[in-house]
Amino acid sequence: MASFPSSHRPVRGTTRIGAVKGRPGYGDGQATLAGGGPPPGGLAAVLHALGDTLDRDLGERLVADGWPEITPTRLRLLEHAAPLGVDLPALSRVLGVTRQAVHQLVTVLERDGLVAMQDDRGDRRARTIALTDQGRRLVGAARAHRAELERNLERRLGAEGSQALESWFALVRSVD
Repeated sequence: MASFPSSHRPVRGTTRIGAVKGRPGYGDGQATLAGGGPPPGGLAAVLHALGDTLDRDLGERLVADGWPEITPTRLRLLEHAAPLGVDLPALSRVLGVTRQAVHQLVTVLERDGLVAMQDDRGDRRARTIALTDQGRRLVGAARAHRAELERNLERRLGAEGSQALESWFALVRSVD
């Protein structure tokens, strides 16, 4: 696979997908403390730890496929970028970050050859962000691995545990 070296530099406050287990600053993604108990903070902390573990496992699979490490935020942006293009404000809303933050992410992903900026056909002042062929391949690989990770998690939780987890997420969404 092609390398995109700028993805090897971590952004402050982020964890790289595919970071090598045991490297300083990247954590081990475990959902328990050294004493064996759940992390402090209750259900939210457990769900956050689960997300971190899934991100780590996804990253390890992508790296094993030959992809360079990439932050979860950059991967989320790629997954929301449309093959035909999406505008910066729409990505900002979907990701829940400022337009400036999206612009910085897009600059790195463009330099890495994963997205391309193009003029918007409907508005000459606007630009859209579209996936390149390499970006589409990375997103496809990530989605395939994520689906397998989810099937594994569902198998481990069982039907009742999976339904309970889905119910918790529905409850959390309904509170907003």
